[in-house]
Amino acid sequence: MKGIEVWIWIIAGIVVAFIMFSVFVQLMGFVTKSRETEDAKRTFGTLSTEVDSLCDSPIGQSTKSTFTFPESVSVVYSAPDPAKYYEIGNRTYGNFVCINIANDTTCQQVRCKVEFDPVKNSENILSLVDTILGQPHYQDYQLSLTKSLCGVSVLRSGESPTDFCP
Repeated sequence: MKGIEVWIWIIAGIVVAFIMFSVFVQLMGFVTKSRETEDAKRTFGTLSTEVDSLCDSPIGQSTKSTFTFPESVSVVYSAPDPAKYYEIGNRTYGNFVCINIANDTTCQQVRCKVEFDPVKNSENILSLVDTILGQPHYQDYQLSLTKSLCGVSVLRSGESPTDFCP
């Protein structure tokens, strides 16, 4: 009987250890995702503030900034209506600057129309592994913000604003 009791305790210990490990991994994943979301919202707030401040600037005023987004951000764009996302020639236009974080879209209205070259991320298996290990993967985007005749253009470095106002 003693041998069976020992094996029961060993099996119970393995099951408890597995449950504790699973809970720990889930908790770490949740903490990492929460930190990524807060970082993304902070960077998005900086971006929308810079766009809003350029709305009152003279035409031709520009600034270059680097924005860092975690891979949980699928797209950053502008839109005329926060509920809709559509591109015209790989650009988006509208008075709202929006971010999609883990299928949750947040938009902020700005004072002028914005032409935006959407910032798109795609998750891959390496980013999933990094998330599980508590090391989120971030991507830097060098964006040029320029006051144009139509509003503010947020484009990747080296790109030019469109010549027409959609």
